[in-house]
Amino acid sequence: MGLTSEMIAKIEELPIRLDEKIEIILEVEKAKPASSIAGHARNLLDYGFNIKMDGLGIYRVPREIPDSVAQVLKQLNLHSTDPEFSVHPYNSDSTGEKGLEEIYGIMYSYSPTNLNVLIRASQVENRKEMYEAQGKAFGIPKRNIEYFLGKRRIKPDTVPVKLSAEEERILEFANYVTERRDPLAVRESLSLGRKYASIIRKMAPNLYNKIMSG
Repeated sequence: MGLTSEMIAKIEELPIRLDEKIEIILEVEKAKPASSIAGHARNLLDYGFNIKMDGLGIYRVPREIPDSVAQVLKQLNLHSTDPEFSVHPYNSDSTGEKGLEEIYGIMYSYSPTNLNVLIRASQVENRKEMYEAQGKAFGIPKRNIEYFLGKRRIKPDTVPVKLSAEEERILEFANYVTERRDPLAVRESLSLGRKYASIIRKMAPNLYNKIMSG
């Protein structure tokens, strides 16, 4: 389905990260094989939600929030899992506060086949194998997956690739650079970033400008 200005506005208003909003649009445009959303309870404070601890001292995610996200995915004819909830420790860099918070997760794709690939990847018991399978399911460039997993290494004294300010912004659309000292890895991500940026510039200029303006 084509994205209307009303649907773009709905995506922009969702209480999720900027990169997650961009990925929803990429899925609708069938530019990315599969994606996921991870909503942290304490991050919802930034969107004006009154998040409090429960009796166990855990910051909880109000269920209407992931439900509203799932509803938008459905309206966009994207296939998704039901929201899943888990509790994790957090450590605030700004305040030093430590504790427990709930995180909700939703996996989704324009393709039910691709979604099933991501679901199966997330069920792999070996952590490294899971990360590799998830990376492929998300469409992350192969070379960057290999660096992330330690399958590929580079000399410690290798100088990072020098990028222009614009190229640094373009990389944020791909969001997948794990080794900046490898020109081929950077080139892979720049190529993907330019592809994604072109789509977002056309479909959601407000989101495009947020990244390009820093």
